[in-house]
Amino acid sequence: MHTFSHNIDGKRHIWLIHNLHSYCKSFPVQQIDITLLQNNLELNLWFDESEEPTINAILIHIKRIQNADTNYPIIVGPNYVIMDGLHRLVKAILAEETTIPAICLKNWPMADIINCTQPNVSQNKTLKVTDKRINCTQNMEQTT
Repeated sequence: MHTFSHNIDGKRHIWLIHNLHSYCKSFPVQQIDITLLQNNLELNLWFDESEEPTINAILIHIKRIQNADTNYPIIVGPNYVIMDGLHRLVKAILAEETTIPAICLKNWPMADIINCTQPNVSQNKTLKVTDKRINCTQNMEQTT
């Protein structure tokens, strides 16, 4: 399960990527200058305390970069935060492209999960998410 998470107003917001794609279907695609997205490259967006940047983990990302389709638009949230498409961005940069197709969102869409840590996918624990967002102040057992 691929997700994107971001802190907004002190709360962790998590979007399921497949839901984000569905939300963005009707939005226009535009070419965006890659220099506007450079700040994303200074963040640790691929590794956290649950996954160390081992050589094998880095190789997985290299393969994803190599297989990325840069014709498929990335999804950019407010302040040029990449919500989906970082591997495509890296591939475009390596190819010395100056623009990339993007769907640019002016506002954050409704998150699938709020105020909760990301599910531990490596232990095969996934959430059954409905169309409504989940407020994780409830017992997590109710959502698994």
